[in-house]
Amino acid sequence: MGGAPKSPEKLFSIGLALLPAFIIFTLFYSVAVKFLERQLTFVQAVYISAVAVAVLIAVVVVFTLAKAPLGLGRDAESFVYLADYLLAGVIITRLAKSYGVEKAGWVGVGARANALILAFGWIVVGVVYLGSYLVKA
Repeated sequence: MGGAPKSPEKLFSIGLALLPAFIIFTLFYSVAVKFLERQLTFVQAVYISAVAVAVLIAVVVVFTLAKAPLGLGRDAESFVYLADYLLAGVIITRLAKSYGVEKAGWVGVGARANALILAFGWIVVGVVYLGSYLVKA
């Protein structure tokens, strides 16, 4: 079973369901890119982030639709999500380069934005966990 949706209504439904994730991730990446590279305008950071997040979401959708027909398991899922995360960083770095942002050392702005978002996520999870622990006590 599974496979790709057969009707345009289902594709529209999937796109509409992913719109909030696209907006939220684009906003997070835009803030991270603008924070890390002050020479970019916020509109440039939004454009760079929107392209990277669109590719990120497209890869996740294609993989999700192809996972069942190809019989891919949990190991493939972890690999694809990690590769997709890294791909978003590469896209951000490449697009930022077109605006004159050079890599500062070994990593580019995309890798730094990914690290910043990951660290922020850990902080949020830690605060939520601590808050739930304190509420129970």
